[in-house]
Parts: sequence; C-alpha cells; structure tokens
Amino acid sequence: MAMPSLESWTQVYRNYDRAFVDFIHLGIKYPPVPDDARPLVCVFATPERAFAQIDKRLPDTPDDAQKKYPLSFASIDRLAVEYDIKRDRRAKLRRFMYNADRTKFWHMDWPIPVVLTYQVTLWSRLLRDLDDLNMQMHLLFPLTGPIAYIEVDHPFPMDSKIILARLTESRQLPMIESPKSQRTIRRENTVTMEGWIVRAPEEVGIVESIDIDVYHSEDMETEDYLLDSYTVEE
Repeated sequence: MAMPSLESWTQVYRNYDRAFVDFIHLGIKYPPVPDDARPLVCVFATPERAFAQIDKRLPDTPDDAQKKYPLSFASIDRLAVEYDIKRDRRAKLRRFMYNADRTKFWHMDWPIPVVLTYQVTLWSRLLRDLDDLNMQMHLLFPLTGPIAYIEVDHPFPMDSKIILARLTESRQLPMIESPKSQRTIRRENTVTMEGWIVRAPEEVGIVESIDIDVYHSEDMETEDYLLDSYTVEE
C-alpha cells in the first residue's frame, strides 16, 4: 500500500454522509409494488432545503407550466458530530500497515471516536405510502437496540470499517404544503453512528536483526563476564 499524501489524512465526514445516504437509498424501496419498486430518491439536505434539492433534479418546464414534485422521497442531513470519550483510549492500533513489498511500515494512534447524528425525513403524499416507508426504515435496523451495521470507507490506514448505527427516534411531523400547493405529509427519524476520525499514520523502522549478549552475573544486577553472543536475522 503506497504512502498517502497529507491531504488524504484530513478526514471530513463525506465518507459517513455518503455511506449513510446509500444505506437509506438502497434499503428503502418505492412505490410499494414488488414489480415497480425501485430505490427511494434521497437528497442530502435539511428539510428546509429538501424541495430546492429535488427541484435541481427536475427537467426544465415552460414558465406557465406547473412543475410537479415527485413524492415520495427522503431528505437526509447531519445534525451533529460529538466527541465520544467512552470509546477513547491512549493506545496504538494493534495492526501494522505496510506497502505491497513490505519495505515500509506504519502504525497509528487510536482514532478519535465521535458520534454522528443524522436526521432522515420521509416525505409523501399518502399516509399509506408514508407508513410503508417508515416500516421499511425500521426494518433496516433488525438487531435489538434497534441497531444496524454500515460499512464506511476511511482514509489510510483504517480503510473500510463496519460502523454501528442506532435508530434513536421516530416521530410524525405536521402536514405542510410543498411548492405548487401539493399536500405533503412527513415523518422524521433520528439515527446515530459511532464513527472515527482517523489520525495521521507514523512510519516505523524495519527490524533487520537483533544482537543478544549473554552475561554471567552473581547478583542479577552487575555483569561479571560475557558468556556468549547471538544475532537473530530477520
């Protein structure tokens, strides 16, 4: 594995954002008809900006033509990133990283643990469609908690890692009128992910040989005389 540039060490949260949006997009299908179901349309935006992002995906229409917004869809945004002291420790990662011919080796301090909080807002026109989407949302978290595991790519040297995600809240929101006076109902779900900020790796030297001298000692403290010498090659 080649040594990365400094820019690749500076982790922003796009890797988590992308992994979580894909998790929702590929995990929830719409419409709820087996032969017609396809991945749910998702936009990464706050609820206030959701329709503006959907609008960018729609084809241009004449000024006097009414633009029709597709429902249902999901808007996803990241609410917070908080340091998680419970998972932190003063340690090195146990495994070493190396390049293809094993001529260079790196290790890394324990990554910084963080909790990322995401908000998933499901938008629909019909209550039965919204109920179906919300049921699918809950089924994405099948383990007691309710929790799921999401694969997230990280900068070198952590690379791909399985991250725990937990559905923490689900609530119905008041009905609103979307652009062009389309009736819209929505439901909000909150999910946390136990993520990591990767520290810059540190290159370490290669042990090529070890020299061992064996001395005689009467008191196990002073060296009386040399008994033998050994050299252990790699």
